[in-house]
Amino acid sequence: ATSTNLVLQNLTVVGDVRSTIFNATVRQEFRNPENEHIEAVYTFPLPSGATLLGFCVEMADKTLEGRVFEKQQAQASYEDALSDGDAAVLLERTDDGHYVLNLGNLAPGETCVVQLQYAQVLHFEKGALRLSLPTLIAPRYGDVAADAGLLPHQVPQNSLFAEYDFSVTLRLHDELALGRIASPSHPISVDRHDTSKSDSSGVANAGTTATVTLGASATLDRDFVVIIDRLASQGFATCAPDLVNPKQMAMFASFCPTVDLKHDNPLSLKVLVDCSGSMSGSSIQAAKNALRHVLGELNEQDFFSLSKFGSSVEHESSVMKQAQVSSLANWQGWVDALDADMGGTEMRRAILKTCEIGSEQAGVGQMGFDLLMITDGDISAVDQVIRTAKQSNHRVFVVGIGSSPSAQFLQTLATSTGGACEFVAAAEHAERSITRMFDRIRSPRITDVTIVWL
Repeated sequence: ATSTNLVLQNLTVVGDVRSTIFNATVRQEFRNPENEHIEAVYTFPLPSGATLLGFCVEMADKTLEGRVFEKQQAQASYEDALSDGDAAVLLERTDDGHYVLNLGNLAPGETCVVQLQYAQVLHFEKGALRLSLPTLIAPRYGDVAADAGLLPHQVPQNSLFAEYDFSVTLRLHDELALGRIASPSHPISVDRHDTSKSDSSGVANAGTTATVTLGASATLDRDFVVIIDRLASQGFATCAPDLVNPKQMAMFASFCPTVDLKHDNPLSLKVLVDCSGSMSGSSIQAAKNALRHVLGELNEQDFFSLSKFGSSVEHESSVMKQAQVSSLANWQGWVDALDADMGGTEMRRAILKTCEIGSEQAGVGQMGFDLLMITDGDISAVDQVIRTAKQSNHRVFVVGIGSSPSAQFLQTLATSTGGACEFVAAAEHAERSITRMFDRIRSPRITDVTIVWL
């Protein structure tokens, strides 16, 4: 039997951030409330760019360790174990980047604990590190099975009434512990303490650790976000013994070089904002705040257009206009009137139609067109949209807005076209993200970078 009442008791995340490397352990506890053995199927997200390092399951008084097999072989072994009446676990990664956990032959009243370990490289955004823990999969527009290539059992079920306990403990080490630590998504508590100690040679190692915990009880209703800024430097290196050859050391270096770029070239920028139903509430308000700041970043020599989309796409004008005083006034009124009232999220058609917008003035777009999209990205047909964007000859810059934006999709959409992506939680001010994004848009793409070690 497959349970519809399986209770996820709680989810706990414990992690360490050293330099720009985040290592985490996720603990998920389930309980079978049925009066018979069940097979439970659970779909969950990991952060974009995270690498799964391993998992284990405690059930039926046994600890089951995960091993990697080719998909068909793993599925066959799992089915054989179920047929023999044994407890079995199958973890698989779906085509849309999520994970599906199959728990087989869970006994009546039995508790099952799943532990996963993963690592992720964090990236600097203008002097700040942003760490995000996805805690839910938001409903997505479209046919999830057909558009995302998922099997029926891999399609996540969404409920507005589900409430699952959530706790998190993050340890930030050394220089990171001395920065400003804040969360735009949850109330947090930060406890800094000295971790100085002496090694075997008697040499003292100075250090500080900041432990971040939730400041109040929480449930899995939004992504957990922590921002670390006001750091003394943006260059870090982590060293560790090589596991293959302990006599050697492995080093991971992360740094942000300062590049002097001129911003003299006028923009040819098209803005496309998501006004579908999933953007209702705080998301559309954050989008409008972002757009108002976009208008404030324009210069008189820039060419600009505004479009909105949902089930259809509507343009403020059929051509790009110069950012003069009269145009800015019209654009401001257009932004003020925006609402999340345009139905579904037909993103592919919206990108196509927006990229077709031209200018009546010759020479506009000689340096190329850029597209800035503001959206939560909650769609199913991600592959189709990415292909369309790559064929558009536009650099796509994305501001992902909301409590649980589709991070992996939006980052791929941007980077595959030479653009960039940032995320803004609903409670976050969007102004700083827009300012950073305009710095990128006005800068040429840097390629063929050479690093000289001194």
